[in-house]
Amino acid sequence: MAGVKITGTSMVGGEIWSNDITGMILNGVEVAPLVEAELDGRHPERRNLFAAVDAAAVRDAWADVGSLWDRTLKRALRYPDADEAFAVRRERVDAIGTYIRRIDAKELQRQIRPKPSGGDPKESGETVLRRVRTLLREEWLHMYFADRDLTKLESA
Repeated sequence: MAGVKITGTSMVGGEIWSNDITGMILNGVEVAPLVEAELDGRHPERRNLFAAVDAAAVRDAWADVGSLWDRTLKRALRYPDADEAFAVRRERVDAIGTYIRRIDAKELQRQIRPKPSGGDPKESGETVLRRVRTLLREEWLHMYFADRDLTKLESA
């Protein structure tokens, strides 16, 4: 949701789960930096995942998120019989891992989408590095939400 304004209300015991709260203001305070700092404190691996800037850091980040997912999938196997879904995921993760293992500095800087013509000259095109960092962030977020849901199942 963008541009939502809620005033004169109480929100006691509410929960918001979102992967993007950029610009969210609560009682005059932008909360995204506070939430990001708290999540980084609880999950220090996020700093490495989201800040990878070179090929070695990308490979390390991919290995880290893979280890986290392995732990999550082991937990999940206690509940669903989802061998087929996990097999499809494993194929895709293996394919991405193969690509990431051979990635180099030149590939990370390769432009995927050129700068928009006639647009802001300061705006850059999209690089492989930006897409890879998005992938790392998305993988972590999906794992985070899966862990959240597994925790609820385990406490039921």
